[in-house]
Amino acid sequence: VLQRVQVFTLAQSQSETSPACFALPGSGVNDWLYLCIAQFEPDSANYIRVHHQTYEDIDKHAKYDLLRSTRHFGGMVWYLVNRKKTDGLLINMIQRNVMDDATCLINLYHMLYPDCQSAKAAKEQEVHGIDLIKVFMKTESKKVGYIELALQAYQEALASSAAL
Repeated sequence: VLQRVQVFTLAQSQSETSPACFALPGSGVNDWLYLCIAQFEPDSANYIRVHHQTYEDIDKHAKYDLLRSTRHFGGMVWYLVNRKKTDGLLINMIQRNVMDDATCLINLYHMLYPDCQSAKAAKEQEVHGIDLIKVFMKTESKKVGYIELALQAYQEALASSAAL
């Protein structure tokens, strides 16, 4: 009777088996992550490995839109901020004209790393919006040129739409 009650926990003699589909991320990333949720416990090594590999692959190929508007986007953002790999996502947000999201990303970075140069500078100068992004770009970013180009394109588009 006890074995039937403990449906979701493995007995000590059992081991977690991973289906072959979890070897490498495929094209259906969102479905793949939902399958991972169904297959593994959230604190299992396989669950964490699959999510981390997926987030790395998405960041490597700049395919952030695959997880945007899904339950997995927040986890990906947390993963990228936690590993200080926010440049690609920040560029993507600027290019998509979602500046509020971009500043929220930087604010999350400052919450996790309150002693970083950009957090100190932002607090001293009391900057917000585009100025916050510029401070972050100059002090923390590894892709300064790309972020600067994205900001220039954003500001030009903003100026041209205001002129109409």
